[in-house]
Amino acid sequence: MHHVVDMALAALRGVGALFAVGILNGEDITGAMKTAAIPLALLFSGMVSTTELFERIGAVFLRATQECGKRFLLLLIALVAPCAFFS
Repeated sequence: MHHVVDMALAALRGVGALFAVGILNGEDITGAMKTAAIPLALLFSGMVSTTELFERIGAVFLRATQECGKRFLLLLIALVAPCAFFS
């Protein structure tokens, strides 16, 4: 865990230096934050999964598919598409 913190601090220092020199501007940083939003959301959901919320949602989802592959794919698209559309 210590190495991950060191890498994060090194990245922050590098971005700060590039911003201070003028290589990066606010638009670049905003674009990077928008791009990183989905992976950060996935990491957060992994941390929240200890609350069993996602296990319950997954159980309901699998019961709704009734062991049908086509229904699974359609429900998966219906579940993920709104998230992709509004991000």
